[in-house]
Amino acid sequence: DATAKSYIYFSSRDAFSQSVKAQILKAGSELIEIEIGDDYKKESPSHYFVNPQNPDDFLKLFQDIEETQNSYTDILYGWGLIPKSNSLNLQPAERDVHLFYFSLVNIVQQLLAIKKLSEKRFVLLTNCLYKVLGSESINPSQALLLGLANTLPQEYSVVCRNIDVDVTEQIQQQTKSLVNEIMNHSSKDRVVCIRHNKKWVREYDKHTANIEVKSDVLKTGGTYLIAGGLGNIGFILAKYLINFYNAKLILAGRSDMDQPVGETQKKYSNRFKELRGLSKEIFYFKTDITDKKHFENVIAKVIGDHGKIDGVIHSAGGIGWDNFELIEDISPEKALDIFSPKIDGAKNIYELFKEREPDVEWVASNLASVLGGLSYSSCSSSNLYLEH
Repeated sequence: DATAKSYIYFSSRDAFSQSVKAQILKAGSELIEIEIGDDYKKESPSHYFVNPQNPDDFLKLFQDIEETQNSYTDILYGWGLIPKSNSLNLQPAERDVHLFYFSLVNIVQQLLAIKKLSEKRFVLLTNCLYKVLGSESINPSQALLLGLANTLPQEYSVVCRNIDVDVTEQIQQQTKSLVNEIMNHSSKDRVVCIRHNKKWVREYDKHTANIEVKSDVLKTGGTYLIAGGLGNIGFILAKYLINFYNAKLILAGRSDMDQPVGETQKKYSNRFKELRGLSKEIFYFKTDITDKKHFENVIAKVIGDHGKIDGVIHSAGGIGWDNFELIEDISPEKALDIFSPKIDGAKNIYELFKEREPDVEWVASNLASVLGGLSYSSCSSSNLYLEH
C-alpha cells in the first residue's frame, strides 16, 4: 500500500529528482527532501539542507526529524547522481567521495546512533552504471555505493536495493517507472535497471560452455610486472608464470625486502626467497603504485634494465585487517587505505602503460564485489569500482 510508505529523499534537486519527488507525492506517500548545502539548515519539517562532508549534520538531521515526529520507512539516496566527472579524487576533503560513499555511511551510522535503522529500506539510485543497451557511458565512481548495498543487509538485516536509470531519457516516463519500482516492496530484486520503460534484472548463471583459448597472449620468457606480487593472488600468479612460461618477473610492492618488519613483511620476504628459488629472473622494487611519480620512475628503471614489459598484473590491495570495519565503525582514513591501492593504483597503471601497449593487462578483483561480507564494505566497493 503506497500510502503506508514514507520517504527520506536525498535529492539532487534537478528536473529528474523533482519529477521523482512529484511522482512519490502523487502516489499519496509522504516525503522529506534533503538537499546539499554548505551548512545545516531546516527549511521546513519536510525540507532540509545538509553538508555531505560533515557527519554532525546528519545527526542533527535525524534528531530534528525525530522531534517533528515525522515517520519514515524508506531511505531514497540520490546524491550519487550529482557528480558528473569520471575523475575521483580519494581525499577526505573532496566532496564527490562523500557523495559516492561516506555520506551514505554517515546516514547508516546516525540511524544506528538514534536506534532507528531497524526495518528501514534503502534504495540507492545510480545513472547508467550497467551496460544494458551497450550505449551507456559509465561513471565507475558510483560503484562505491554498491559495496554498501552488498554489506548493509548482511550487517544489519535491512533491505538495500540499487536501481539504475538513464537520466537522459524522457523524464516523466522514466521517473514513473522508477517510482513504481521504488514502491514495489514485494520485489526481491537487489539490482534493477530501467531502460526505455523496461525493467532489467541482474542474475548470475553457472557458466557451462567450453572455454576455447584462440591465442595465448602470454609468451614464454616474457617480462611481466606484478603490482602486489607478494600478496596472496600475486604470489600464486608469479609461481604460475615461472612454472609455465619461464617468465621474468618484476614484483612491485610497499614492503622492504632488505629489512622486513612485522609478520606480514616477513611472510612476503619468505615468499620472495621461494620465488627466487624457482628462478633467478625475479626482481623486486619497493614502490607505492598510488604514488604516480615514484611508480613512473620504477617503470623507467625496469625498462632500462630489462627491456619491454610484456604484461602488467594489478593485484595490489590494502588488505591490512585493521582497515576492515563494520559500517558503524567506518572511518575515511581506513576506508581510503583500502580504496587507494585498487583505485588510484589502477588509474596510474592505465596512465603509465596506455602508450606502451603491453600484450596483456590483468586486474584482480575479489568475490566481495558479489558476496559482500561482514566488515567488507570498503573492500567490496573498491573492487566494484574496478569491475565497472
